[in-house]
Amino acid sequence: MKTWLVILLYCGTITTLSAQLEKGAQIAGIQINAAINDALYSARPAFNISDKNYGLSIAIPTAWALERNWLMGIQATIGIETEKHTGSFITTHTYTDLGISSFTRLYFDISKSRKWKLFGLASIEMNNAKSKTTYDGSGVSTNTRSSNTNTVGAFGGGIAYFNKKISLDISMSTTALRLGIYRVFAGLKK
Repeated sequence: MKTWLVILLYCGTITTLSAQLEKGAQIAGIQINAAINDALYSARPAFNISDKNYGLSIAIPTAWALERNWLMGIQATIGIETEKHTGSFITTHTYTDLGISSFTRLYFDISKSRKWKLFGLASIEMNNAKSKTTYDGSGVSTNTRSSNTNTVGAFGGGIAYFNKKISLDISMSTTALRLGIYRVFAGLKK
């Protein structure tokens, strides 16, 4: 009897450790964009302190496991960047963007513990970018504003590490290089 109890506890432990992406599970988290393709996002991380360029872009995704290791979800993106060029003339560019996308990820276990996973991803991303340029030269100041909306399909992949409740990943697609941290919620028991 004790042997069967030990075997059942062991199987339960294995199931608990590897159940992060079982059908019905949900993830929610935040991604920081480490590098962004200008074709979609105008808020590029430009942390050049001496030239006074600053930028940050954040994505907030949530997804549901339709089947084991297959997620579908949505995410919102917000970004801002300011560039200031000084010299004989001062030029300031300010970019802001808001975006939303639907995405899917398919994970492949690469470790026996199922904690390390490779994944492929696809998304349809819609983004509205606004820019403002201020030019001050020879006492003449001008302001230029523009706005555009882009819709782009993106494909890529990455690697993820899962523990019982947290997932960390790095992904690269045709639109961004992103670092993410997620909270994993177990699926509903029937």
